[in-house]
Amino acid sequence: MEPFSSNVSFSDSDINSLTATTSNLNIQSGIHQPKLYKKTSSSQVSLRRFSILQSDNDISDDLIKPSISHNESDVEVLSNSKILTNDELKQEDTISSGDDDIIYIAPSTPSSLKPTSGNADGKDLSSVLDVRFVDYYLDHTTEESHFASEIIKIIKLLKIKKWYKEDLKSKNLIIRKISGAMTNAIFQLKYKENDTLQSLLLRVYGPNVDSIIDRDYELQVLARLSNLRIGPKLFGCFNNGRFEEFLDNSITLTKDDVRKDLISYKVSKRMRELHFFVPLTKEEKNEASITWKRVDNWLKTISSINSKILKYVTQFEDFESFMKIVEIYRQYLNNNLNNKTPSFTHCDTQYGNLLKVEEEIVVIDFEYSGPNPPSFDIANHFSEWMHDYHSAKPEYLKPSKYPSREQIDTFLKGYNFLNSESLYDDIIRSRALVNLHWCLWGILQSGVLVNEKNTVDVEEKEEDLVDEDHGEGTGADIETFDCLLYSREKFKIVLGDWQQLGIIQDCENKSFKSYKLDAKFISTDDSN
Repeated sequence: MEPFSSNVSFSDSDINSLTATTSNLNIQSGIHQPKLYKKTSSSQVSLRRFSILQSDNDISDDLIKPSISHNESDVEVLSNSKILTNDELKQEDTISSGDDDIIYIAPSTPSSLKPTSGNADGKDLSSVLDVRFVDYYLDHTTEESHFASEIIKIIKLLKIKKWYKEDLKSKNLIIRKISGAMTNAIFQLKYKENDTLQSLLLRVYGPNVDSIIDRDYELQVLARLSNLRIGPKLFGCFNNGRFEEFLDNSITLTKDDVRKDLISYKVSKRMRELHFFVPLTKEEKNEASITWKRVDNWLKTISSINSKILKYVTQFEDFESFMKIVEIYRQYLNNNLNNKTPSFTHCDTQYGNLLKVEEEIVVIDFEYSGPNPPSFDIANHFSEWMHDYHSAKPEYLKPSKYPSREQIDTFLKGYNFLNSESLYDDIIRSRALVNLHWCLWGILQSGVLVNEKNTVDVEEKEEDLVDEDHGEGTGADIETFDCLLYSREKFKIVLGDWQQLGIIQDCENKSFKSYKLDAKFISTDDSN
């Protein structure tokens, strides 16, 4: 499939025309009114599961109701007034729609296998998901033939559809590592001698991941999304990874693709669908922000960090001073955020998690998803415009690549929020939080809390390479990615925003090195 032309021009009239067209289609259709069922027939599944692969021309704006503001009742209204509790999520009824369509399959686990989770007995996780688990640890760093043999063993144990029935030979297994993944090692699996076997995606969890991602919660989210038919199918899990559907006809977006008006417009519509269609549990609505929850947990984890590393990453001399500013910023957001009602958010819409499938946009990888004010998700997406994870130095960002006001307006037209100006202000105010989140992620992912590596020479690593073109690379990789340098880069955005928001000011004898992305950016009075 040919990628979009780099000279795509998408005018306001084109966007307005598309919006006018989509608002009049399928008004009576019930397909786009998702609802979670405790027990459903296969026909109900096919009719009522919401598909993120639907054409833009099939998504009715009237059904999404973008003309109303994002008030407390919006999610309930758009999901047929169904709000789920954790107890309902843990029900053990299984949706069965035929072998090819099953995402979570009935547990008929052999006695030699046992489900795994954060708890030793595995009961919590198995009660949430009817999905196969095998107590197996996969080492992806071994020699390729051994790695292939181990993969086939797990496929057989998990009884992954169609694959496990074949007489698989490790020499015929084609393993392609997908670059640009920084949390996990990700592989596409194909089989040489059988074209009827759909490719699989193998996800092997990365190092230090237990302190970063709550896998039990992630799988609860995947269960919910499967009922809405959002995201790839999940075929089975093992101790340190899982097998998923690989979309063979998909093209991963590039750093340049997301900047094109037409694609940006379509991405915004996909994000709006996630925010307004996926229901939250009562617990999630009370929690309000998974990003703040993770930031708080991660701050506790790094509280004992070596002062030299803290200074290198944040430019703060001590953790107490750093925390004081974080709390001032928290209060600032509480007082100034216009749209606080939480939505279901993806939280990691970098270009590598956006696919083009038959000219439509598909969002994948929901590891960091959960409840947030919608501006957090959009602010994170725009911040990712500055990154090139396939350059020779993927840790660096280019502040000049942050979207212009015109590009943001194009995106917000697709999102179609009632008061886009208030949402725009929220996006700018939230930007420091989402970049703080990834700054802390980098510290944890670096492993410095475990072995205190690079504590002596860390200051010598900094280079003044702002907005330089670093050339083509092989893609970011969890084994080689310089997480501390990445964290320092992310925190320069945080510092710049804190300065522009009035959260901090340069000290008399100290000037912070920061990225000020858009001076005079707030369109309304900051004093409210």
